[in-house]
Amino acid sequence: VSRALQRQLMCCCAPLFRPLDDNAAQTNIAGWHLGSVLGGGGAAPTPNEPAAWREQTKNFQSAAKVPLLICSDSVHGHHSLFGATLFPHHIGQGCMRDADLVRRLAAVAALESAACGINFIFSPCAAIACDLRWGRTYESFSEDVSLVCESTVAEVKGLQEAGVPMAACVKHFVSDGATELGTGTANFAWMGAPPDARLDQGDATLSDAELRAVHVAPFRAAVDAGVLAVMVSYSSINGRKLHASRDLVTDLLKGELGFDGLVVSDYDAVQQCADDYVSAVAACLGAGVDVVMTAGGMYGGLSWQQQINAAAQAVERGLLLTQRVDDAVRRVFRVKAKLGLLLPDAL
Repeated sequence: VSRALQRQLMCCCAPLFRPLDDNAAQTNIAGWHLGSVLGGGGAAPTPNEPAAWREQTKNFQSAAKVPLLICSDSVHGHHSLFGATLFPHHIGQGCMRDADLVRRLAAVAALESAACGINFIFSPCAAIACDLRWGRTYESFSEDVSLVCESTVAEVKGLQEAGVPMAACVKHFVSDGATELGTGTANFAWMGAPPDARLDQGDATLSDAELRAVHVAPFRAAVDAGVLAVMVSYSSINGRKLHASRDLVTDLLKGELGFDGLVVSDYDAVQQCADDYVSAVAACLGAGVDVVMTAGGMYGGLSWQQQINAAAQAVERGLLLTQRVDDAVRRVFRVKAKLGLLLPDAL
């Protein structure tokens, strides 16, 4: 594997470091030229206070060859920070029917996250929740398309126009709230969903007209509002995994909607696209996903280093075009440039 190709693929990997103060993190960031990192699952430094977060992320950025995207699930506030301001989930904010208030709450989340060194937030969720039994209905602003569009735009603007370098990431593209009962692969009974209501990560049977009029609409609005990132859904449409759908990710999102930011996978979603990782990552990146979000072997399976090597094998076998890798890297750098991370005094 050429070093140049390996470095390109490192830009397309967002591994999870849990806890974030893992002593190996700096070595990995510097040694592997990583382009982004994810803190999830309640990961936090010790002590869990803003100064410790800032010191940790400063060390990460100092180790990086190119400034990192440091990602967080600050959907309704920086929930991983002790003492942070938390607001209602999206469903509660949708009930307010006050787009300006949604914008202002998002700005607070952006400011408190940025104070900890975070510059990329996985929000808003633009799902149109069609079935209360889903188990993740609370993540959606509403089942009303116009209200979801309005709230999504407000959240994007609040996050990205708060006066700090922050990328909003609208999710989950597309129709994750429209899956049919019994098709899901994730059981959300622990979240209050009926035990037999298998909806999450399932399949949505949709006509092209319904897909565009209902479920694509909030994403179109977010793209028009300048959102910098989009996350793909675990789910499928008409039997086709979204993560492996070039028609929807490249042709529709990037082509028809004109989205020029980066597309990120959902957490460990690549593995769902094929039986072996080489074929799976080729399908995922080939469909138009630019950054792979991964636990990186923390809970079993391939380490993130092995996943990068598998992606390189996909290129060497002709399963993944180098032009697609080039495009993914350009999109990552474009977002970093728009955040001002590539300026000499950015950090």
